Amino acid sequence: MANEEKHEKKEEKEEGKEFHSHAYAERYGQTAMNVSWQGWVNGILGLWLIAVPLIGLGGNMTTLVITGALIAIVGFWAAAMRTSLWQQWVNAILGLGVIAVPFLALTGATLSWTLVITGAIVAILGFWATAQERM
Repeated sequence: MANEEKHEKKEEKEEGKEFHSHAYAERYGQTAMNVSWQGWVNGILGLWLIAVPLIGLGGNMTTLVITGALIAIVGFWAAAMRTSLWQQWVNAILGLGVIAVPFLALTGATLSWTLVITGAIVAILGFWATAQERM
């Protein structure tokens, strides 16, 4: 009789673990689904930053290519990982850096607006994704 009670308690405990892990997977699975699109968009915006000096909008090619490559790599990595808090923070900070570039260097008006808008979108998406991840 005591052996049966132990077996029942063990089954209840295992069921609780299954429920807990299911709830965990459900919670973080939904968060990951919400976060992945921001990573894809940030990855594409990183590629855009790489293309900016190549299409003749000007700017320091090295800075834009390196920053764009970092944003693209981290953005696509975040999208692929689907749980990406640190990657989204990195992209948010890089987006703020892109916004700052026109104010730190003499750039043309077209390039300035391109960098401010692209940086703002990258930063907003990065911060948005980190906020979703915390909920």
